[in-house]
Amino acid sequence: MSHTSSRQAFLSMREFLGLGPEDEERLTGFLPRIEDRLPKITDRFYALLGREEQLAHFLEGRLETLKRTHLEWLRALFSGEYGEPFFERQLVVGQVHVRIALDSLWVDAVMNVLRRDLLAAILDVAVEEAEALAVYGSLVKVMDLALMVINFAYNEHRLQLIHQVTGMPEALIERLIRVGVGSAGS
Repeated sequence: MSHTSSRQAFLSMREFLGLGPEDEERLTGFLPRIEDRLPKITDRFYALLGREEQLAHFLEGRLETLKRTHLEWLRALFSGEYGEPFFERQLVVGQVHVRIALDSLWVDAVMNVLRRDLLAAILDVAVEEAEALAVYGSLVKVMDLALMVINFAYNEHRLQLIHQVTGMPEALIERLIRVGVGSAGS
């Protein structure tokens, strides 16, 4: 999927999910109440990664830098800014993960861990359950968009690899993926 196609898909999915001004206001308004919980979420996140044999080597010598970056990423989820700069930042996150050869399955799995920890933090500081559910509903939209864009980087990388190995034009590969090999001629 090209950068332009990814951006179009991002905009379409943002609209489909209904991410709008009320979500932006809800999340930015909630950030001051949850912000002091975010470093603990980051610490737990990296402690969990460090216990995984397949992931621990990615952290060696970089843990504090990664934690700072992760904390900025968490804050951005509550920033209320989910346009082009958000798209570009998430794409860079994905490109870094691709470059270091982190299996995309781990990205999907750790997003679940973050959803659980963020929900617990939201429930801890929300005034009432209805508020917590509304904030979490908005946050899940943003996190799903972030994950989608991160995965665009993986998809683009796979597309480039297939192009390099086969010599097929990327547009043809994308079409084959979209419509299926048996339907490519229609």
